Amino acid sequence: MFLLTNFGQTFVIAMLAVLLMVVLFGLVFFVNSLSQIKRSKLDQDEIVNKLEVGKRVALKNGIIGTIIAISDETIDLEVKSKAIVEVYKTAVHQIL
Repeated sequence: MFLLTNFGQTFVIAMLAVLLMVVLFGLVFFVNSLSQIKRSKLDQDEIVNKLEVGKRVALKNGIIGTIIAISDETIDLEVKSKAIVEVYKTAVHQIL
């Protein structure tokens, strides 16, 4: 039978305690990440549902324009230079 010395037993208990702390920290981090992702998805869905022709919007990359047409997945956006850009609805970061 394998017997550990007093130091060995203490070392194993300490390592198990560290392992437990790491697992608990990972679990808390994972749950927090899931809630952040869910909140972000709800915010994005809310923005997409409020899109209307004529509204000014800002995209995630900083482009600002006015919506001139809306389709199932995309919008046509008129920017300052009067160019029309087709972008995904999910690219909209903010309604101005």
